Amino acid sequence: MTQPAATNHTSSADLGELCARTTLDDIRHLAVIRVWPEAAELLGISKASAYRAAESGQIPTLRLGRRLLVPVPRLLAMLGDEGSPDVAAA
Repeated sequence: MTQPAATNHTSSADLGELCARTTLDDIRHLAVIRVWPEAAELLGISKASAYRAAESGQIPTLRLGRRLLVPVPRLLAMLGDEGSPDVAAA
């Protein structure tokens, strides 16, 4: 059986697989992740704390309809990740 070609797109199934073991290396290739569970898990905070931090601006977010998403490059920069691009204007 062959593996599907790698893409820069993330399906709901891909995001579901991330939630059990999300690391910075897992998300580097993604454009966005969900506030819950991925961002909360990376930050070691609860679901309620993640949404409070998002609402207060402590976690960078984008709202698309009802979905609250975290831009990965901005999250990595916020965490001081050396492998992230400079996104000062983002």
